Amino acid sequence: MPSIHVMSPTLASQVAAGEVVERPASVVKELVENSLDAGARSVRVEIRRGGVGLIKVTDDGCGMSREDACLCAKRHATSKLSSLEDLFEITHLGFRGEAIPSIASVSRFKLCTRQQQALEGWEVRIDGGLEHEPRSSGVSPGTAIEVSDLFYNTPARRKFLKSAETEASHVEHQIRLHALAYPQVRFAYKRDDQLVFDLPATADLRVRISALTDAATAAALIPIETTIGPGISVTGFLLPLSEARRTRKGQYVFMNTRPVEDQLINRAIRDGYGGFPTGLHPALFLYMEVEPALVDVNVHPAKKEVRFRRSADVVNTIVEAIANTLQKHARQEIHASAAVPETDGAPPEPPSAAPHGETPSRADNSQAFPPAKPRTAPAPSSKLPSLSSPAPSRQSREAVSLPPPAPHSPEAGSRHPGETGFPASGGGRRRKGRLRKGRSGEGRHRRVHLYGNPPPAIRPV
Repeated sequence: MPSIHVMSPTLASQVAAGEVVERPASVVKELVENSLDAGARSVRVEIRRGGVGLIKVTDDGCGMSREDACLCAKRHATSKLSSLEDLFEITHLGFRGEAIPSIASVSRFKLCTRQQQALEGWEVRIDGGLEHEPRSSGVSPGTAIEVSDLFYNTPARRKFLKSAETEASHVEHQIRLHALAYPQVRFAYKRDDQLVFDLPATADLRVRISALTDAATAAALIPIETTIGPGISVTGFLLPLSEARRTRKGQYVFMNTRPVEDQLINRAIRDGYGGFPTGLHPALFLYMEVEPALVDVNVHPAKKEVRFRRSADVVNTIVEAIANTLQKHARQEIHASAAVPETDGAPPEPPSAAPHGETPSRADNSQAFPPAKPRTAPAPSSKLPSLSSPAPSRQSREAVSLPPPAPHSPEAGSRHPGETGFPASGGGRRRKGRLRKGRSGEGRHRRVHLYGNPPPAIRPV
């Protein structure tokens, strides 16, 4: 008995789903790409529980007939390729014919579609690869696909999923990528019956970027000079160096309206900036149009990476576009700073001096702040209080104007106001000290000097 056998269609679809359907965001990507290939002008995405409970994608594309609706669930059934030559000039987002059967094999799948000129639509249901008989349905023109209970029949795959919040963030990122690639298409996204965003169709790419980012980022956008190379054209928007990121999440690169991730393009972007600090990555929105015959998009299971036939032309065009844009922006900033009128270097005139004892008047608050009354200096007194007399009160001290102090004599002792009766030491220098609480009553009033010899102790009365 031979040990090699052909897998059943359901098992083969589930194996293929391991490459195509990695997480709920992968399902959203495939379904949205089908909607865009169908010529949709409006795409609406709804998810629940991070996409595990429900994923619904509705569009207003061309729709399908009954025959096409049944064939789209078959493996390797596609309307994008008809010959081998078409494989080397791919102009659509999807072309393999594996997405729908792979998704339907690991979920509860329902498709409702109707063509624009048809009077009725059709509904196709598939549960874990088991197809049901199609039936007629009254639906709007276009296609609506519902994917519920994702990975319900493959619990091992479901255990590798992250939390609902993490999966929902991946779904939202995928929708944002397609919204940036197709600004002329309306995109709406609902999560757990709550509208996250509804982006109207626009012909201005800056408007779409502004709707998906904050106002500060949109105001800092620098238009890339359209650069044309051999079989490639580059355009888009740059962000200044102050908007650098620690990850590449701020880099949005599109090749023929397809979001791509390629190390060659990443190095070309850094070279266009003239190098970049370690650990930081430039932020930009880069749009490339490449001749389909010069690029191969069939090199990655999820079609994230591409391979260029003339990679040097691609790198040189990207570097030239970014470098020229940064140089032009720098020149514009220099001209703008030079055009600012210089102020006269003469210092401002000082305000006129007011009479002694008066404040200068102001036009705006002259009524609220009347001029202050002049103060009269106290008359100097020739007679000073003796050292043996009691300390004068605060009022009397304020009224007495002391003359400049005379040179101190070492023989004459003096007392400083505020001290507790310690005689001054020689040289007229006041000793610094602090009080320390001793063990006996005598030590409580002893002053410990930090410099010089301590004075004789004084017993309390």
